Amino acid sequence: MIAFARSLLRTHHESHAIPILVRAWGNGYDDRILNTISAIADPNDRIAVLLPGLYGPDTGARVVALLSSIDPTNAGVHILDGIARYRKPNRPIPPEVVPAVVQAWLDSPPTPLVRDRIADVLEVIAATDLDMALMVIQNLVIRDHPEWHDIRIAAIRSVGSTWGKGGDQMVAACIRSLIRSIPVGASSVLVPYLVDGVLDGFQDGGDHTVLLDVFHHLVDHVSWNHAIDIAKAFAARQQSIWHDAGPRTTVEMLRIIASRWQKSEPTTQTIERTISILRSVRDGWRYHDTGVVLDLFDDIMRDTLSRFPVHPTAAHIREVVEMVQCLCDGWGWGCDHAVGRRLYHLMHWLDTHIPDRMTDPSIGPIVLLSITSGGGKQDDASLGHTSIANPPVWARVRAVLERWLDQHNDSYHIGSGAILVGTTRTKRSALMMPDIHERQNRRSVVDTASPGA
Repeated sequence: MIAFARSLLRTHHESHAIPILVRAWGNGYDDRILNTISAIADPNDRIAVLLPGLYGPDTGARVVALLSSIDPTNAGVHILDGIARYRKPNRPIPPEVVPAVVQAWLDSPPTPLVRDRIADVLEVIAATDLDMALMVIQNLVIRDHPEWHDIRIAAIRSVGSTWGKGGDQMVAACIRSLIRSIPVGASSVLVPYLVDGVLDGFQDGGDHTVLLDVFHHLVDHVSWNHAIDIAKAFAARQQSIWHDAGPRTTVEMLRIIASRWQKSEPTTQTIERTISILRSVRDGWRYHDTGVVLDLFDDIMRDTLSRFPVHPTAAHIREVVEMVQCLCDGWGWGCDHAVGRRLYHLMHWLDTHIPDRMTDPSIGPIVLLSITSGGGKQDDASLGHTSIANPPVWARVRAVLERWLDQHNDSYHIGSGAILVGTTRTKRSALMMPDIHERQNRRSVVDTASPGA
């Protein structure tokens, strides 16, 4: 095969020899290919034939030297191109080639070609020398010039591919360093990509303890506005996070995010972030660890209702509505009784604090349908029938729900110290907030019936 390709060189059929030589690498012909390079007339064809040889354990360093002699000015770009073009998952390069690849990164201009090669090349470097890959990422990110903007984003995004390779503590240290080194003016653009770099670790087999720790560090060490960017980035991929990280780790991350809002005075922004967390919670019911989801919901409900103002705005009302809709999605996942009790509690709280709102189409129909629809997204056409939220209907639904809760109440143990948030103590245990005994038992309780059944 090599002899046939060589016979085509220096003829008008030379172009047919190039793909033959390219495909011959790794099949026992590597030395013969290298000896054939000088016979190829076109320098660009020589480069094309050499690039696969960068991965050869015995030829990588020689290929680097030949590329540098053929095109000294652009040798670095050719090396990056070859590494990316012939990459295979978890396939390392010869250790002696790594310094040339790193130097190519450091010397290459911020061109679209370089930007497009970053993720692939860094994945290859990480498979060979993780510490060196992280060093390259840090070096690229700190280049605070407009022409490097796209390169910096690509470098940060590539952090996600370095998890799960046996050096998660090193990756976490790199991210902490990036948090400190990113210029303040650029943070608002780069922080979401740092979040993605952390969250990718759950998909790629990273250590959950390390990932949680660095996520906490990220949330705590960026400014308030950038913490909001973290919440948005999290919400954008919340469904995959529940699946990849699991319910307990996901809930812990939501708690970390929520802790930033609870340390500040309520504003429209904090309300929006609480709503985004509630919407994330809605994706968590299906993962069959409803105990931790209910615990998080209870804490959000306590916080929200305890700071509810005397004269609420539309945003405050929407926050309560989101809690109701979050509970609606909880029907049918093995915790119907717990969902029903919380809806009953919210009905009582609404009656006490904003009774005139129960006939408001923005609240009344939503609450009623959350109880009677059996879960899932409420039908917009049904929500349009505002007449369903009238006092007789309210009384009927309340009575049915209360009776259903009483019938199933023996599965839960309610402590006498439980109270309604913002109200006086009630005599009916079905109205009370859940205590620690219920939290310990709720995971083993599976109620198949629901008020809407």
